Amino acid sequence: MPRTKLELITQITTMRDEMSPMILRTGLTRNIFLIHESSGLFPMAFVREGYKWIKAIFDGPFQKAQNVRKQVSEEQWESYATMVGLDCEEFTEVIELNKALVQLRKAVSSKSRPDFFKREAQRVEVRKKR
Repeated sequence: MPRTKLELITQITTMRDEMSPMILRTGLTRNIFLIHESSGLFPMAFVREGYKWIKAIFDGPFQKAQNVRKQVSEEQWESYATMVGLDCEEFTEVIELNKALVQLRKAVSSKSRPDFFKREAQRVEVRKKR
């Protein structure tokens, strides 16, 4: 686990950026992983909570979806999308990917999302520092 607040925020940003394309595939359009520009001012506990949550998603549901996605070439996925659509129940890998995306969406949009990623909580923390 990273030791400093800056390392934690950097890791959070890296994981968010890597997960972003897969999260878009879940159908979520709003930015769940908004990182405030002043996040470096947040208390360490606030940042650590955000890191642990996103790391659990990264290592769990996201990794599962990535593993399914990697089983087939990108060209094949594009072919599935144009031929039959990615909600087709004819191909095992499409079914598995859709199941993994549902789990990823549930994890990401969970009400237990830490304050580090909640706009109002971020505003409160920024106001405390002013």
